[in-house]
Amino acid sequence: MRLAVFALAAASLFGQIQDKHAADNQNRDRGQTRPADESQSWTRGRLGTQAPLPEKSGTYNGILIDATCSDRTALNLGRAPEQHETAQPDPKTEQPPDTAARMPDRSCAITGGTRGFALLTADGRLLNLDEGGNTYANQALYSSAAGRAMMNGTGGGVKPQSTIRGRVQGDRLIVEKILVR
Repeated sequence: MRLAVFALAAASLFGQIQDKHAADNQNRDRGQTRPADESQSWTRGRLGTQAPLPEKSGTYNGILIDATCSDRTALNLGRAPEQHETAQPDPKTEQPPDTAARMPDRSCAITGGTRGFALLTADGRLLNLDEGGNTYANQALYSSAAGRAMMNGTGGGVKPQSTIRGRVQGDRLIVEKILVR
């Protein structure tokens, strides 16, 4: 009889343990893990938060330059663009005539190889354009006569006067509209 009671108690205990594990398996989120840092939750964004944009737009006038230029001193930025010879196709090297226009300019002028733009305002402030602004500037520049001449190889680097409407956030200009003269 003792053996029967002992077996019954063991079976009851084993059943309770098995039920507990079955309930845990049904309630657990399968394949989902909690983020290590709770600040990176779905409600706040996976990479943190973004600072709010400034409320007011402004209009900024200045000279459009190459943002990837390494010498950003006031003296260098104020210099006129370097004048390269308009190259004719060389039959030996078979280089196109716009090769000189794609070479970087030491005075931070915009050339055919420029991918990032910045605005140098009259008071000497240098504002880098955001990615959308780089696209707008590229399109506006190549729509101008100086930009087309540069890309055709008949003109050198340019530093066009520009008017940009947008918001400033730190040293970055978030562009809404651009006009290149």
